[in-house]
Amino acid sequence: MIQHNHDLEILKQMAMADGILTENEKELFRSYFQLTDKEAEDLFQSIEAELECVQSETEVINWKRKNGIDFEKCIVKMLNPQYYTLQEWTGDKFIDGRFCEANCNPDITVKVNLDKLDVKFAIECKWRMNRNIPIAQQEERNITVFFALGVGGTGEQPQDIYLFPLNKIKYPILREDYIAKYLKKGRDLYFDVKTQKLT
Repeated sequence: MIQHNHDLEILKQMAMADGILTENEKELFRSYFQLTDKEAEDLFQSIEAELECVQSETEVINWKRKNGIDFEKCIVKMLNPQYYTLQEWTGDKFIDGRFCEANCNPDITVKVNLDKLDVKFAIECKWRMNRNIPIAQQEERNITVFFALGVGGTGEQPQDIYLFPLNKIKYPILREDYIAKYLKKGRDLYFDVKTQKLT
């Protein structure tokens, strides 16, 4: 039996906020609530049924999806091509429950342009109207993964951007008081190879 009904309802609302139930969000549900396969399947069917009920709001869903893509573009523009090369840029594409394994990877993988050094980092991007969002656990990787959260405004020009390493996340839901210290100043990104920090 699934416990923590209040937390479950919050996660359901947040997963539905952009009109798409992604594989990362499904993995978050599975791990946070320790769901059996049957419980997970029932939950996902329930959420997807609710999404179908709002498909008439296609323009709203498309607007949210567009903002998500625009925010990824915003982050890419903050990476000076003189110093950073895009290695991968994935997207959550799926049909009838089928998806590419790359969907579980962070959105953007970046190589630092340094002679004789193979330095990479990755960024998972999310744009939301508010700051309280669920975070799916990422698999262990041999590169540092950061989370970029755009809040308010539009994906192209968010009101605020928060940027922090995923390994600093202690809870599956980010709350405003927790992320305040990660507010991004300025519109350029700089990765410090020695400290492994992205600012």
